[in-house]
Amino acid sequence: MKKLISILLLCVATMTQAYADDMSARAAAVMKVMPRPDLQLMSVPSADGFIANKMMLASLRAGTDSNAVNDIVALLQGAAPASLAVTGKNDSITLATLDRVFDKLKGKTVAPQELAYVGHDAADAALIAKAAEVGVKLVVVAYP
Repeated sequence: MKKLISILLLCVATMTQAYADDMSARAAAVMKVMPRPDLQLMSVPSADGFIANKMMLASLRAGTDSNAVNDIVALLQGAAPASLAVTGKNDSITLATLDRVFDKLKGKTVAPQELAYVGHDAADAALIAKAAEVGVKLVVVAYP
């Protein structure tokens, strides 16, 4: 039993370290494009299961807000322009989150600023245009 617990703890520690290493690599990628000392890297959470992620996508596309959506909106509506990069384990959820953010910001005051998206999947032209409509320049940082 002790051996099984030790193996499970080792697996969790390895997965945690791999996630931290991935986030560090994503931060390094965005710093090459947006070298700012005050840059904040936000990770959009996703589920570990395929079905749960599909449900999250459907919910975001239906107009439901998530904590990530509300946090990004609050940062973008702050008094000073935010220096923000957004990424996540699941690019589809991250892009859907940004789409929801830009929908929520329509008609609201946002200081002109840049927002970086770091991920494998490229943001499409429609999302970049939607960001521009609310005063945000969406910078796409390709991450292998």
